[in-house]
Amino acid sequence: MEANPIYVVSEELQKKINFAKQAVEKTGKTFVAALYKTLARQENVCVIIPGENAKYLKLIKAHGIAVFKDENLNSVTLLEAPDHYVHGDFPQRNADGTVSPKVIRHFLVEPSLLGKEICANVEIKEKTDLLTGRSTIIVDIQQLSDGRYLSNHILRLGGIAVGLKNEVPIPETNLCVRFEKINEKIISSTGKSVVPVKATPAPTLTPRLKLVKKVAV
Repeated sequence: MEANPIYVVSEELQKKINFAKQAVEKTGKTFVAALYKTLARQENVCVIIPGENAKYLKLIKAHGIAVFKDENLNSVTLLEAPDHYVHGDFPQRNADGTVSPKVIRHFLVEPSLLGKEICANVEIKEKTDLLTGRSTIIVDIQQLSDGRYLSNHILRLGGIAVGLKNEVPIPETNLCVRFEKINEKIISSTGKSVVPVKATPAPTLTPRLKLVKKVAV
């Protein structure tokens, strides 16, 4: 079911989107007509990375994107996304017949960490598509540098929402994404094997997402 079947793009919004596209066209970046809002973040979180055989795990090659800086829609921010893995969760069928996930996890991790439990910094965002009105929860998972880390949180995906402060609702469900406290444990940056992985190595990844510059529109 589509998130908002009566959503209509106003003439003013369409003009801003078109103008932004033209403004970033010469940069070689892909403009994404969406707003991103950070809802929660937590450091040193225990996260299980899907194995490379996971059905919905995909490797996304490095690319550049441009997004509106904020809801004022007066400027855009240019970003460089490195090679990274994505995994779609909680698929929904939209009114136009397409299927899209309600939650997308972005794993900025080395291939050697696939199928392992690691300690990571996690940021949860809401992405609102300005052309459809549809909301998607984005979970950015960033591996930590070499070392050993003390963690007392896990990332819980799809738990029943009970009104806790750090819950992020999954659109059109009674489920949520949240950080839950656990007994402290030490995790090495090399991770702990959880899911079997293939012997064939995956490509080497480039550095994490970074800000390039802002462009006035």
